[in-house]
Amino acid sequence: KKVVGVTDFDTYPKEVKNVEKIGGMEFNTEKIISLNPDLVLAHASSMQSAEEGLKQLKGAGITVVTVNDAASFEEAYRSIEMIGKAAGAEDQAASLVKSMKSDLADIKEKAAAISKADQKKVFVEVSPAPDIYTTGKGTFMDEMLEAIHAENAASAQKGWAKITEEAIVKL
Repeated sequence: KKVVGVTDFDTYPKEVKNVEKIGGMEFNTEKIISLNPDLVLAHASSMQSAEEGLKQLKGAGITVVTVNDAASFEEAYRSIEMIGKAAGAEDQAASLVKSMKSDLADIKEKAAAISKADQKKVFVEVSPAPDIYTTGKGTFMDEMLEAIHAENAASAQKGWAKITEEAIVKL
């Protein structure tokens, strides 16, 4: 209820479809300022392209918090706690993290029953052709696959890796 603007790419929760759109990687600084936010959450992955716009927001007296590019469950928990603190919702953030940790423990317990013979090999496409990207080691998605005892087909890659259709077929 307190969110006054979201990017063009935000789809969750479903209520964001009724929230003012402020652009994507190229965001509309004037529009953001006109919405009079108390807080702007920026993502670490867009810092270089957004640097000038974020300076303008800070110059307008708006608090800007940069959220890290979480590459693990632990980093995601820290991000949630940081956002909770910045938004004055520390108790809600702590409750969410506790619930997520409990859910993950339940999933890992169920996954422990999966034998090596029953383990699935999974390919994750995070960006479609013509520039196909997948998730390799050191990513949050790779950690999720490990948690459910699935084998990441692209585990020889590191980070977010560009891959060809031919290489996918070989995997």
